[in-house]
Amino acid sequence: MNRTLTILTVGASLFACFAVPAQAASDVSLARFDCGTPQAPTTVNQRFSDTYAYGELKIQFVFSCYLIKHGDDYLLWDTGHALTAPLFA
Repeated sequence: MNRTLTILTVGASLFACFAVPAQAASDVSLARFDCGTPQAPTTVNQRFSDTYAYGELKIQFVFSCYLIKHGDDYLLWDTGHALTAPLFA
């Protein structure tokens, strides 16, 4: 039993020299852009409450886009909007 443990330990040490070194972390950055604002404030109840808990509350939405840079790669993430029809019919 002790000999098996010694063999495994020696084998593991031999393979440790073949380990791939860790890569340097890529730079990641995030930028937010205003990608649109509706003309008038939107009634909150039609979009965000099925119990109409917000009364007559209206707020001005801002639709955001995000530019994510990871190393030499870029991703543009547009959150989109669909204010033409209520979510709850």
